[in-house]
Amino acid sequence: MADQKISQLTNYTTPLNADLTVIVDTANTTTKKTTWQNIKATLKTYFDTLYIGSNQTITLSGDVSGSGATSITTAIGSGKVTEAMQVLADNTTQDVSTSKHGFAPKAPNDATKYLDGLGNYSVPSVAGITALTLIPLSVVGNNRDHIEISVNVNTTMFISQIIIPFKIIANKISFTTSFTTTAGTLDLTLYSEDGQTQIFSVTTGTIAISGGNVLITTALSAVVIASGIYWLAVNSNSTTDTKLLFYSVNAQLQGATGIANAVTSEPILDGTLTISAGTPPATITPTSITTVQSSALVFRLDN
Repeated sequence: MADQKISQLTNYTTPLNADLTVIVDTANTTTKKTTWQNIKATLKTYFDTLYIGSNQTITLSGDVSGSGATSITTAIGSGKVTEAMQVLADNTTQDVSTSKHGFAPKAPNDATKYLDGLGNYSVPSVAGITALTLIPLSVVGNNRDHIEISVNVNTTMFISQIIIPFKIIANKISFTTSFTTTAGTLDLTLYSEDGQTQIFSVTTGTIAISGGNVLITTALSAVVIASGIYWLAVNSNSTTDTKLLFYSVNAQLQGATGIANAVTSEPILDGTLTISAGTPPATITPTSITTVQSSALVFRLDN
């Protein structure tokens, strides 16, 4: 075989185990031969120390356990995932839904909303009976009898605690005047039981001079009023002078030991408040009411 350069030799892509190659034995400074089979065996022995074999079984232990060769089936031990390990990032990936269990969605920062059956925060509807027409009752007045009281001072608000027994969406409020000497308007205001929220406040149209009963109706803007305890107040504007129908209250209920007004540090249930001229206040303090017998206006709400 004539001498040739390595680059001149024929290409050989798939060596056989018995094929030979030249190798230098550096320990003995001698050129020797070896087979392709020996080279593969030597390389395998070396690489087995660096890599996992395809048929080698791996076993895991500790918080995560499992074993396998080509694939590993794992299981997380009971109680091994602590609260500190959970990353509660601001995302919705694992939120509860109608198709799976999950985390509660992030709170909406709205006290009127609750988590509903669809996994969303929503404002629950007010359950119960809804009325179309109501004549609310006075807490302390005799709801069968009434008296006439002049409303003619624009810094005096007549106010009384009332009961609204059913929810109503009110579009109008009505009351009766019995005698009007000076034409003008009145303010009607409904407050929450604690006095800190105005449910509505409206001004009537002009009440004309009259010598007999006149029904006065004023529009409201679809005010949703839940059943409960409220305060209803009425006051004159400017120089309006008219007599209105109020529920009659037994004097014994409002005497020195009357249950309506004599409980120390508690609200006066029927009386008056001093206000800025013709301006119903945004809030009221029920314990600041001055006792005036029979201050509960007879009125009606309609859808």
